[in-house]
Amino acid sequence: MKWHSFIEKIAPIGTRRREWYDLGIKGLRILVNEGFKSFWKNFLTYIHNEKFSKINNFVNNQWFFEQVFKQYSVKKNNSESMPKISVIIVSFNSEDTIKDLINSIASSSYPNRLMEVIVVDNDSKDRTLHILSELKSKMADVGLKIKVIANKKNYGFGKAVNLGIKHSDNSSEYLLLLNSDCRLYPDTIQKLVLAAMFSRHMGYCLWEARQLPFEHPKIYNPVTLETSWASAAACLVCKEAFEEIGGFDENIFLYLEDVDLSWRLRLRDYKLMYVPSARVVHLTNPKNVKPSQYYNTVLYQFYLRYKYGDIADIFDWYLKYFYILKKSTNKLHREKLKLFGQFIRHVPLIPKAMLFRVKTRKNLKSFKPKFINYDFEVHRVGADLNIHYDTILSKNLPKVSIIVRTVGRKGFLSEALMSIKNQTYPNIETIVVEDGPSTVKPIIFKFKKLDMDVKYYYLSRRHGRTFAGNFGLSKCSGDYIMFLDEDDLLYADCAETMVHFITKSSKYKLVYSLAFEVPTEVISEEPLEYVEYGYRVVYNEDFDRRVLLHHNYIPIQCALFDRMLYDKFGGFDETLEVLEDWDLWIKYSNYTDFLKIPKVLSLYRVPRDEHKKYERQRKFDEWYWVVRAKWEKLAPEYRR
Repeated sequence: MKWHSFIEKIAPIGTRRREWYDLGIKGLRILVNEGFKSFWKNFLTYIHNEKFSKINNFVNNQWFFEQVFKQYSVKKNNSESMPKISVIIVSFNSEDTIKDLINSIASSSYPNRLMEVIVVDNDSKDRTLHILSELKSKMADVGLKIKVIANKKNYGFGKAVNLGIKHSDNSSEYLLLLNSDCRLYPDTIQKLVLAAMFSRHMGYCLWEARQLPFEHPKIYNPVTLETSWASAAACLVCKEAFEEIGGFDENIFLYLEDVDLSWRLRLRDYKLMYVPSARVVHLTNPKNVKPSQYYNTVLYQFYLRYKYGDIADIFDWYLKYFYILKKSTNKLHREKLKLFGQFIRHVPLIPKAMLFRVKTRKNLKSFKPKFINYDFEVHRVGADLNIHYDTILSKNLPKVSIIVRTVGRKGFLSEALMSIKNQTYPNIETIVVEDGPSTVKPIIFKFKKLDMDVKYYYLSRRHGRTFAGNFGLSKCSGDYIMFLDEDDLLYADCAETMVHFITKSSKYKLVYSLAFEVPTEVISEEPLEYVEYGYRVVYNEDFDRRVLLHHNYIPIQCALFDRMLYDKFGGFDETLEVLEDWDLWIKYSNYTDFLKIPKVLSLYRVPRDEHKKYERQRKFDEWYWVVRAKWEKLAPEYRR
């Protein structure tokens, strides 16, 4: 079409002008289809994401990871080395869920004699206390000790947890915090404890479990698994660190107390870890916001911003509050009145927040939390997909081959391999192809020592991306294949999620997910140090062959395809220097439909430096028309 040709001339794909054009079109569509409120929310999220940056150092200490897991492999009859845990549960009218939770704890592979369960009931009016009384005697028969603390009033979550910990055994080394509507897998506690024993000496003090079917949407580091804050719905905490900071802030009745706890731990230089392999079923739906969550979030956003934010953060929430108050529709009972009541309640919290700032003023100077609308971290798109992932419990799992091409960038390669090692899907082989002489063999050796199935090949001299990719394809033995460039990363559930979707239907032989584009400034390659500027989803397009012929919207690490496609139709076109992935997707699209998975499962890096961006884009533009001409000649019916 003439319009597309005009746009390509004035704003070529990949340029900053094209980014602004695409952003404008996306904003216009949201404004027309979803209204100004949705447009404004997306705009604010974009602005905050653009401001987000951090330095990330990779430390090669993973040799110890597997050693810790082997040394402390847990068995019911061999638990001398394992620590004692106090499980803290707060109940409030929990008759429908508390029994399943207690039973799942008792059925855990972690020894019952090393656990105590403390249930703090916040004045339930249903049968919760009666059920707990029955469970107390029943669990005594299997060696699980249960204490019940019956409050005469509802103290809220944080204060109730603090009360429960005061009644915990002095010999307990860790606290396991669980919401009453959670249910554990048999290995959940074991996974959390082993992660704690591996990483505690590295400064970690809290380990967060992965919630299913809705994963918590905040991002985490795919290499170190470090997270900026942790949900208290299911997490393991070092008891000593928890008591050191004084437990939960009892000024917060319900909601956001876990954000505050996380930030106070970080102020003491502790780290928090996300443990994706430790799964819990959490019976909640993030799309259904409870009234108490809505009102308390409004209130405690004021409190947290006064405690940790700057003047701009505080002023920003006042603007948002009055916008919320003005736009409230009273669909909830007396909504405007209750919102106004929360504004009145925030006033006495201000001096308490100011007192905290005075006491921690030295640490606060170097601590800058993120306030992003209602949230406190960048979110991964698609975390609200309702998936249980029971496929990983199957014994006959298809093998996934992940091909990593490298030119010897050792720091980035180590990070990429660690992101594969962190995958929750167990049946993966990694094919590393070094395009040139052997320089990374010591790194491969270290990952093999982690019992990682990794095969290494080097090509002696530089052959190019496409040749190296085809060489890797020829060495695969997996049922499904995917690529990972050495400077890109996979989130821990990437392979698991893509296998889940591709095996659900025989119609699709290729599935693709979303990814963050991360502008990156490399400070040093050895040791690796870089700065990341923003996490943005650039490509989020449904499958369309005609659109795919026009431009590539599937970054290479986003696709997983059936080996049959390679066996029947071959691999990369070795006459291409770049855009070989786009060419491959076009070829495979002639024989199968693709399925989009609307979840961010990876990230890829682009240069932050303007000169490097220009040189990169110039090369892409050169080869873009080569690929277009090739396929318009082979498939003229796809011409625009």
